[in-house]
Amino acid sequence: MDSSADRMQQLEAIASEDDFDRASGRVIKHWDFQRSEYQVVEDVLHFMERHPHIDYGSPGSLVHFIEQFYGPEYIRLLVESLNRRPTVQTTWMLNRVLNGTVESDARRALIDQMQAIAAHPLADDQVIRLAVDLFERSSS
Repeated sequence: MDSSADRMQQLEAIASEDDFDRASGRVIKHWDFQRSEYQVVEDVLHFMERHPHIDYGSPGSLVHFIEQFYGPEYIRLLVESLNRRPTVQTTWMLNRVLNGTVESDARRALIDQMQAIAAHPLADDQVIRLAVDLFERSSS
């Protein structure tokens, strides 16, 4: 099984690739992990926080990869990441969760989370505009 440090080192090595989505697709094909290993989700989210301006794709290989862990723990880790440092990619990921099947109480909390992103002190202008737009869409 790959360690968290190994995964982070591999991602850092490709962070400046012109086609990051393709490069990350090649990297994750070689990752050895357990289906219950949420550390891989946390690793990817921390990487996205440190590199908010990478073009990850729409949604890209990394998002497709960690979405296989979708469930309450995935959502918890995503919200924690958004609370630390929201990015365009993680804001879109929250929107993908909202567009999925989410219970009404959980949905309300996630809509509130989307609204909170716009006021986050580390959110840049692009993240704020996206969060406001997605909040308005999800609230109507």
